[in-house]
Amino acid sequence: MKHLLLFILAFAIFAHAEPLNEKSSPGTEIVVDLASVDIFPKSWRGGKINVSAKPLLDEQVARFRSIAERALAKYPPALLHATLRKLHGLGQLEYSGVQTGGTRSESAIYIVCKPHYRDAAVERIIHAEYSSLLFMKSAKKFDAKAWLEQNAEGTRYLGSGVAAVKAGKTSAQMKPELNEQGFLSEYAQASMEEDFNSHVVRLFMGEETYWQALEKYLRLRAKAELVMAFYSKLDARFSRASFARLRTLAAQAATTASPGKPDVSK
Repeated sequence: MKHLLLFILAFAIFAHAEPLNEKSSPGTEIVVDLASVDIFPKSWRGGKINVSAKPLLDEQVARFRSIAERALAKYPPALLHATLRKLHGLGQLEYSGVQTGGTRSESAIYIVCKPHYRDAAVERIIHAEYSSLLFMKSAKKFDAKAWLEQNAEGTRYLGSGVAAVKAGKTSAQMKPELNEQGFLSEYAQASMEEDFNSHVVRLFMGEETYWQALEKYLRLRAKAELVMAFYSKLDARFSRASFARLRTLAAQAATTASPGKPDVSK
């Protein structure tokens, strides 16, 4: 029930005229029944990337579609129509010799949904991968120089998400010592793109601990402002106020859960 409430309220942020689904957003198709290599760019098939995937389990299809629709409702339909052609739900994804939770191409994102993944975890992957796609498409709208200036002296990125996975640096848990240096987590040190993603995910999920960290750590606050400025250039309806509303909505949704009872929808 709390997820339904959050979906309806988030939907209102951009004043959608009708429910967001394949018919109302013809530019974004949610695909839940394909997992052959044909869904990926030709350059990913074979070679060093050698992408492969397995389909969603039948019992995960409805759940994934619900999560995907809830996530996409947080974006203006015009932006989705212009930038995201397909959102693929998968049961497993592997490339460059690493199993991963998601990735993106120039016009599609590929998201893994397993039975033991919480709904929120799947939604986080959607926001992360879509942010990577937007980051790639609109790089000139992002102030990379100002971003790098927020990283503490002597720190550097590992090079990529794959490099971080292979190095065993995959934790997304916020750590004060890293926050002081301008990074939210260990995995945020993978690359500028992953660092950027780590902020986007928390903004779209309305994560309270994230907002609290922004009040405490100046480097993180500066990066958050750069993220919000980037999104406002993509669509003027994105603003600090709109992201603050997502924070409020997430807090309201959390309070609707019955105290003392587990959230079995996750």
